Amino acid sequence: MTFDVYDRVIDESRARATIRWACRLDLTDAHGNRAIPPLRWFARLRYGGRVQWHGLDVFHFDSAGKITGKFTYATFRMPLWERAR
Repeated sequence: MTFDVYDRVIDESRARATIRWACRLDLTDAHGNRAIPPLRWFARLRYGGRVQWHGLDVFHFDSAGKITGKFTYATFRMPLWERAR
């Protein structure tokens, strides 16, 4: 599993940070052998074994710079999988 960050937006005055990312799973060869078989077979048949989905995280910080909240946003109930590059 890897995360690729597309965008980072830092709002220092409000102590917020937003990160837009893609999470990629490689379920091919030895990488996929640790996944449960139905997931592995489905991902390999439908998506070639490499899938990804996208997300957006918003972090809130206190005055000491510690995270006080993390909010992840999505428009779906389950991850929207698509063939990865």
